[in-house]
Amino acid sequence: MNIYKITRLDDGGWDTFDSAVVITKDENDAQHFQMPYGWVSPELVKVEFIGVAKEGSQHSLVLGSFNAG
Repeated sequence: MNIYKITRLDDGGWDTFDSAVVITKDENDAQHFQMPYGWVSPELVKVEFIGVAKEGSQHSLVLGSFNAG
């Protein structure tokens, strides 16, 4: 499993996530990671590799940046 930063490429505005750090198996899974509150379609997601997760890590959200309105 790997650690990725995912960032939406549009302006989601208030009450939406603009980015997150996730653990997934690959870049494609990171791009298709589902977030609540109106996350964007995969083609509007920028994916940046951060590193390799420790052994035994599960597919998960590590940290999200939410714009509360």
